[in-house]
Amino acid sequence: MEDARYKIAQRWKADEDYYCKDLGLKRLGHIRRGIACADGENDVFSVDITESKGLKFLDKELNDAQAHASEGRLPLVITRLLQKDRGDAIVSMRYRDFKAWFGEG
Repeated sequence: MEDARYKIAQRWKADEDYYCKDLGLKRLGHIRRGIACADGENDVFSVDITESKGLKFLDKELNDAQAHASEGRLPLVITRLLQKDRGDAIVSMRYRDFKAWFGEG
């Protein structure tokens, strides 16, 4: 089991490296090992990178947002968490859209 956890940890690190490089973010996770910090950052964004097997509802909603977005508009999904204030809602978008609008190069 320990070997499987090591492979998963290595995949997460590789994902973090990929997204930070792809977006031109300073990679902090390797620099501040053991200290709670963002995985990457630049002058505007502080980014934590994660993965999930779930979120099918979010995938469906993002597909709907894409279908409803007219030319040149950024498709977003706002998910309000029950029992939370509206200001604590989560704004989601596809990575490719984020990169096209906010990525370097």
